[in-house]
Amino acid sequence: MWPLIGPLAVLGLSANEPTALLVVLVVLRSGRDRGVAFVAGWITALVVVAAGAGFLARLGLGPRAGGPRRVTLVIELVIGVALVVWASWYWLHNRKLAHSADIPRGLSRLTSIRRTPAFFTGMLASTYPPAIVAGTTLLRANAAPAVRVGGLITFVVIGTLMVAAPVVATYASPAWADSRSDSVFEWTLRHRRILLTTILIAVGLFISVRAVVHLAHTHHR
Repeated sequence: MWPLIGPLAVLGLSANEPTALLVVLVVLRSGRDRGVAFVAGWITALVVVAAGAGFLARLGLGPRAGGPRRVTLVIELVIGVALVVWASWYWLHNRKLAHSADIPRGLSRLTSIRRTPAFFTGMLASTYPPAIVAGTTLLRANAAPAVRVGGLITFVVIGTLMVAAPVVATYASPAWADSRSDSVFEWTLRHRRILLTTILIAVGLFISVRAVVHLAHTHHR
């Protein structure tokens, strides 16, 4: 059980992306119900992508023994390397964003948003690479269905913490959440470059190294 839950928990942590925190804080300015809709869309995307990735891989690979394991590991390796490369490129080509407090253009359009668009915004903002890897991990896991469902729930719950926290705060303590919202937004905005690249590189390395280790293990079987 834990060999499956542990990696999915790490992947869930990696799904907490700073830009999504900025988005949900802006969406909340339209109302708490918009924030709930955004989180609902986020959760829907994580579940659909994770479950869909595993299903499509199984459907395409068929029941061949060992086939799904090797191919899904190759997919994970490609995703891991791509994350590291993209994060490195982002770091080098966006130096002007360091300590910048300039609000991205797209966010200004979300200050007045309805529930349905907020839901789809949550789906679009969701972090897909960790969800894909979570799906392929669940696919090749030698575990009971109940354990796989528990692993999926673990991934989704942990992967939703960052975007759900501000929404929960608006219900638990509206005055406190309102007083802290702007400062959290400004701090995240100023440090988004280092936060984003650090998270992506760490996640990419985790996914890549794990895939290489498992590929080497399956090769020597």
